Amino acid sequence: MNEIRSGGLIKGRTAFALLRLRYWCTTVALRVQCTTPALNVLGIPQSWFTNSIVAAMGLVVIPVIVLINWVAVKVRAEQKAGYTTLRNKLKELEQRDPYLGRVIRKPGEEYLQRADFFAISQAAKEEAERLPHLVEASSTYAPGGLNDLGKQPGRSNTWMRSAVYACS
Repeated sequence: MNEIRSGGLIKGRTAFALLRLRYWCTTVALRVQCTTPALNVLGIPQSWFTNSIVAAMGLVVIPVIVLINWVAVKVRAEQKAGYTTLRNKLKELEQRDPYLGRVIRKPGEEYLQRADFFAISQAAKEEAERLPHLVEASSTYAPGGLNDLGKQPGRSNTWMRSAVYACS
């Protein structure tokens, strides 16, 4: 499971990419959950719409729970491999950009400033998107049958890849 792909990153999505996805899913979940009290305050009676919102509340929490655990597993795997892709965690490890695996901070050095880290990450993300061999190079796929860039082998799933990168 923890095979290293070209660029020095563990195969699959990085902890940084998963954490960004988790933040996005959490935001969606909170917005859905805030809708029900708002409807109650507005005096909207119970109907199929309000029942649908309550059902959606339960459904949007599932990806958040899965991602909380998946991020923790990926952080431990990256730590075991001797690096991190997270911005302000594990100072004793080298930090790599989350898309190409280039070293952006040596172990023990000060954390990068937020703007610097996100500028480096954005540039790496854009470069990774232009390099089709990164998409096809991965032979290990995530549980959903997707490779590390959110693409199903042999199919054009640019919408899914953009959804994964929208979170980063």
